[in-house]
Amino acid sequence: MQGMQAAYDAEQQGLAAGNKIMTETQDPDARDAGIIASAPIALHYHVAAYGTLRSYADTSGNDEASRLMQTLDERKQQDEVMTHLAEEVVNPKAVA
Repeated sequence: MQGMQAAYDAEQQGLAAGNKIMTETQDPDARDAGIIASAPIALHYHVAAYGTLRSYADTSGNDEASRLMQTLDERKQQDEVMTHLAEEVVNPKAVA
């Protein structure tokens, strides 16, 4: 599962980028935009990892594991909410 470790590491880097933005950006609107921009990076790796695990579970016939992996659908919805928030609320303020 070396690929899973790489996805985890990349997710952690996305979270670290968000933390750096929170601590180093003075302008609150720019900070909000930066945080929201870094969140999908971590989330995308998270979704990819869950997708891979769910595929393995489906292929192996492990219905219980596949059911537990439905978190993937919730993560995709979170990504859509974050994208909408960035496009409609935060980014316009940051560039104003």
